[in-house]
Amino acid sequence: MAAVLLVLGFFLIWPVVLILLTSFNTAPDIFVGPRTWGLENWRLAFAEARIPGAIANTFMVWGLQFGIAMPVSVLIAWTLARTRVPFSHTIEFMFWVAYITPGGVIAWMLLLDPDIGYLNILARNLPFVDRSFFNIFSVSGIVWTGLMGNGIALKVMLLTPSFRNMDAALEEAARVGGSSTLRTMMRITIPMMISPIALVSALQIMRIFQSFETEFLLGVPIGFYVYSTLIFDLVRQYEPPRYGQATVLASITLIVLTLIIPLQRWILHRRRYTTLTSGFRPGLVGLGTLKWPIFSLFVILHLLLTVVPVSALVLGSFMIRTGYFQIDPVFTTWSPSRRPESRSRSRRASPPGTNRSTTRMGSC
Repeated sequence: MAAVLLVLGFFLIWPVVLILLTSFNTAPDIFVGPRTWGLENWRLAFAEARIPGAIANTFMVWGLQFGIAMPVSVLIAWTLARTRVPFSHTIEFMFWVAYITPGGVIAWMLLLDPDIGYLNILARNLPFVDRSFFNIFSVSGIVWTGLMGNGIALKVMLLTPSFRNMDAALEEAARVGGSSTLRTMMRITIPMMISPIALVSALQIMRIFQSFETEFLLGVPIGFYVYSTLIFDLVRQYEPPRYGQATVLASITLIVLTLIIPLQRWILHRRRYTTLTSGFRPGLVGLGTLKWPIFSLFVILHLLLTVVPVSALVLGSFMIRTGYFQIDPVFTTWSPSRRPESRSRSRRASPPGTNRSTTRMGSC
């Protein structure tokens, strides 16, 4: 056991300590040369004019994603675990599939890019439509991509087993007392599930400063920076890289992480619930005529989570130049390196005025 703790301590605690120590190293190059110690990095980091905006953007994106994903995930988990919805276990398994499916950000860029997005191209071909309806390079695009990525799927995966293993005694008592199904869920079921909900919320709080890929690909092209992309910008966009300031900003995230456990314990100890029963009965609520409409909603949701993004990626992988349906030929099974004439033909077919973001998307 001691050896295990030493190994875990090295891989978990030492990187944190190293970041804190490096933040006080004021040497011009932190990797070579003698080390000098001081608070200059902290002063320069807090003097960065973009920090307040990046922090505000970070909490805004996180708040929008959490405010939408958590209620939806709780409702989905309750429906799968506590009602007789058709094929509930299959639907639950599909959330696992959605979570492990890669390429979500790229897929939605292919679908909703304002210039070459498949859905925008389809919309512009409709009568009396001469503009793009969707723009993935926006705050709403970042929030949507996060929700379709793991914002909903992960929470459903974690919450559904907890709802399924809950004793139905209190729910049955509430319904016998004349409470409706909705009122029972709000007054009995969800308060009983406050512990797993608080745990999932704590895991989500840890992602406030962790999320990077979506914000980098969709936010940086429009000048929208969050905390993680600002740290990356300090390291990669300056010469020499501002490692000292970047480590200071990374150290601040540790303060937020240390608040998660006390916050979770405070939420859990606000109320205490005791179930006076010796038997376990995982009762289910009948949906009546609503079971097939609810099942249809699940099908639509999984189309958005998995089928549509994967289809966009597969379609783009066979195109000469992704998003350009006016070139001839449109599709190919040859690698661009093996058919250089296709690359030159697609380059000549590019519309005038193509911007840099469109060029990057077109070569995906």
